[in-house]
Amino acid sequence: MFSAHLHLDEHTPHIHIDFVPFTTGSKLFELVLKVLARYLEMADNYHRLNNPNGRYYRENQRLESDNERLTAKNTDLQEENKQLRAENKDYALLRKMFSKDRFDALVNEARHSIPAYSLKES
Repeated sequence: MFSAHLHLDEHTPHIHIDFVPFTTGSKLFELVLKVLARYLEMADNYHRLNNPNGRYYRENQRLESDNERLTAKNTDLQEENKQLRAENKDYALLRKMFSKDRFDALVNEARHSIPAYSLKES
């Protein structure tokens, strides 16, 4: 045997072995058989242990993707929240300056003077 590569990064783990053929009954042949037997046992154990857990790995990858998307959405919402808080402070100041009825009349007048806003309400 002059090369062996174990692949664990694919759906089913497997090994690529390159070797030069030789006669049976030699010590080298017996050694290769032992190595292959140990590899097959290890591959079976790996597959047995990780196949049920493969579902959890994929689920974890999906959740990480969802988490990144939600983190970006949360950042956008935090920025929008800051803008709304600033607008709320402006409204609070206007409420202090005008009576409630006068303030409501000004808000309604402003809403109806903006064409795009009037369409949203209907």
